[in-house]
Amino acid sequence: MHPLYQAVCEKILTTKNWFWSGHKKTYATSKPQIMNSVCFSIRPGATAQPLHRDDWCYHVVAQRADKYPDGLQRDTGIGFFVAAKRSTIQNGATRFIPGSHLWEHEREPDDDLAVHTELGKGSHHVITAEGEIPPKMKNGQLLHDKVCRTTRPSVFRTFLLTYCKSLLHRGWLRQEENHYLNMGLEKVKTLPRALQDICGYTLSEPFLGWVNSNNPRVVLDPSIKGNKDMHGTDRVVMSLSSRNVIIQGES
Repeated sequence: MHPLYQAVCEKILTTKNWFWSGHKKTYATSKPQIMNSVCFSIRPGATAQPLHRDDWCYHVVAQRADKYPDGLQRDTGIGFFVAAKRSTIQNGATRFIPGSHLWEHEREPDDDLAVHTELGKGSHHVITAEGEIPPKMKNGQLLHDKVCRTTRPSVFRTFLLTYCKSLLHRGWLRQEENHYLNMGLEKVKTLPRALQDICGYTLSEPFLGWVNSNNPRVVLDPSIKGNKDMHGTDRVVMSLSSRNVIIQGES
């Protein structure tokens, strides 16, 4: 829950829109949710990943752009990489191709254009799934990889490179890593409310992710009462033969 990372994600990944509900405009805000969280331990002799984009699981087909488009929702996700130890070319620092966030989908990666992101212990860089953002921040549509390690096994204990990576994405996308199955409900109940929301235990407005036509938070706290759907209609939900029966109006 790093404040800078959260602020970047809120700015770039929050989706705001409006929809017709009869003759009324209904406004909705969809906030970012977790995409995945990983620790990379790059050991001596590890082989390099191929250069790739982190939005490939969403079948993104990017068009060529001369500059990063502001406000066009080009990004699907943002990743936060933290070096647990100093990262160098020798011990497996991430490579990326500067400017590749503007490339079209068909352009093939060129290893000769790749540079390394060397970081001090505790330093970080940020990637988005589509576009490059401020210096020291790189994005998931930027072509990148984890590279091979060339240091000798004898210095393994000193130079073991570990990256901790977390990615958030737009709230209306399916999670790459299935956190609903990866974490038990009892564990989720112990998390702060903000972290529960990021893990997907809240609605993505207007009404994405409901459980029995209600906010998924009721799974964590059954005492939550009352619910209105995207049209502002009160709903009472009963379970009948494993099917949802939605009763509008008086119960």
